[in-house]
Amino acid sequence: MALNSKGQHGGTDVTITITVDGDGISIEDFSDVQRCFSIILEEIDKEAFESAKRSVRWNISSVSTGSVNLTFSGVPISSNIDLKSVSNLVESVQSGISVLAEKAQRPRFFSDRALKQLESLAKKLDHGMQVLKLGSETHVVSITKDIARNVDEIIGPRFESYGSIEGCLDGANIHKDPYFHIYTALNDRLIKCNVDKKMTQRMLDCLGQRVYIYGLIQSRNDGERVSILVQEIEVLPSEDELPTIQEMIGILAEDNN
Repeated sequence: MALNSKGQHGGTDVTITITVDGDGISIEDFSDVQRCFSIILEEIDKEAFESAKRSVRWNISSVSTGSVNLTFSGVPISSNIDLKSVSNLVESVQSGISVLAEKAQRPRFFSDRALKQLESLAKKLDHGMQVLKLGSETHVVSITKDIARNVDEIIGPRFESYGSIEGCLDGANIHKDPYFHIYTALNDRLIKCNVDKKMTQRMLDCLGQRVYIYGLIQSRNDGERVSILVQEIEVLPSEDELPTIQEMIGILAEDNN
């Protein structure tokens, strides 16, 4: 169910502030925090308003020093979203993070991508950052190391089994530990494909093509496949090359004669 839009009553707190403190925070670290948080807001926005596009634009309204405080203000960009809807979205972000600080339970509107970005924020507490807080005028929550553990419990791999995946090979990272992504149209997901360096060129040759991949699959508790350690790969015919239903009927008829 989507977050309610126009027609609601009550407060309209449409700002949310992330506070960062630590010894010698680099520009790169600060940029990472901003990027992760922006993705979290975008993902929860799409889930809450059941839209493929953003309904709210988040502007940086203020930055203060000491502890670095970065404040975002939500501006509706969809005709059926008002300021109260943005306020509800802010509350959903804060209450969801509060839940994850306490237990491994997926909050409402938190997609896998949002959870992964939140996990990345929490892990920064192991790398020089001492304080990460998120809040509005009425509610402040701390991003803690417990959040990283709880997110991993929700979306991290738990089971391994050998099997195959079919889809379109999409995207590549060939630095250090090479990996690719396979897009499966059946459930509209990207699955990470880890490969040995000696298979890198073979995978690059298959980019953009429909492929069959066999290997060791890692899955979550809910059965969702997370990644595969690739052992074999074969190129499949493109959808344009597949026979039509009429052609298949003709082939079957010939086989029966």
